[in-house]
Amino acid sequence: MNDAQIWTVIGAFSAIMIGGFALMMNVLKSEIGGVRAEIGGLRGEMDSRFTTIRGEIDARFTALDEKLDQRIDNLSSITAARFTDVDHRLESIETDMHLIKRHLIGQRSA
Repeated sequence: MNDAQIWTVIGAFSAIMIGGFALMMNVLKSEIGGVRAEIGGLRGEMDSRFTTIRGEIDARFTALDEKLDQRIDNLSSITAARFTDVDHRLESIETDMHLIKRHLIGQRSA
C-alpha cells in the first residue's frame, strides 16, 4: 500500500469511529432521556401517594382529637357532678354539726 491508500484507510477508519461514537452518544442521550422521564413519572406517583397518606393520617388524627375531646368533656362533666354531690354532702354534714353544736350548747345552759 502506498501513502495515499494508508491515509485513506486511516481517514475511513476515523470517520467510522467518529460516526459510531456519535451514534452511541445519541442512543445514550435518548436512553438517559427515557430514564429521566420514568423518574419524573415515579416522582409524580410518589407525590400523589404521599399526599393520599398524609390525608389519611390527618383524618385519623382529627378523629382521634374529636374522640379525646369528647371523653375529656364527659370526664369533666362527671367530675363536676361528683364534686357538686360532695359539696352537698359536706354542706349537710356542716348543717348537722351546727345542729349538734346548738343541741350540746343548749344542754349545757340548761
